[in-house]
Amino acid sequence: MTTTNTKKTTAPKKDSKVENTDMKELMEQMQKLMDQNAALRSEVDNIKQGTPHYAPAPAQTVDREVSFVSLFPGILNLSTEGHGQGQLYTFTEFGQIHMIPYSEAKLILKNQSHFAKAGYFYVGDAELVKNSQLTTAYKTILDQKSFESLFETAPTAFGKIFKGIPEAQRESFADMIVLKLYNGEKIDMNIVQEVNLATKRDLVTEATGDKAIFTSEPKK
Repeated sequence: MTTTNTKKTTAPKKDSKVENTDMKELMEQMQKLMDQNAALRSEVDNIKQGTPHYAPAPAQTVDREVSFVSLFPGILNLSTEGHGQGQLYTFTEFGQIHMIPYSEAKLILKNQSHFAKAGYFYVGDAELVKNSQLTTAYKTILDQKSFESLFETAPTAFGKIFKGIPEAQRESFADMIVLKLYNGEKIDMNIVQEVNLATKRDLVTEATGDKAIFTSEPKK
């Protein structure tokens, strides 16, 4: 009878250091999954609440531009420091537009607030108007479109509207009438008479004078 000797084999023992390493990696993977899951939940919550889930964009360092429209029928100088100092912007006619950086526009409104409140120009930026404490003044100041539409206003309504605008704008409107008369343009003489009475001027007589008066600057 033949007998076969068999060897009993046993699996090699796993090094405890290897086991610890595997466990550490497993824990790290689980933690990563938990972090990703938490981030996903946060993103979903933000979407439900209507709030952006992205990082806010950095503040812009470049000024946005603000439109300044001249409402003066002559030469108008605006500067950041007043009295022609600093950055100077020159308007040569009614309706001319300059796009001015916001930071400079703020300085102009601060240092030439008299011109701003008088309505020699119009600022096309509601936020800047509010921040410059011009909201009350802008309740009566006309913009370019409204200013020009006065020429088409019925004489019966013209007087009330005209008396409600700033004095400087009344004078500018009178100057525009003189210029139109000088150039032979047709104007409702009822309006001319209303402006004569409100400004105590004789616009028809002025229109026969020297055209140089139309390049004058606003009264300080």
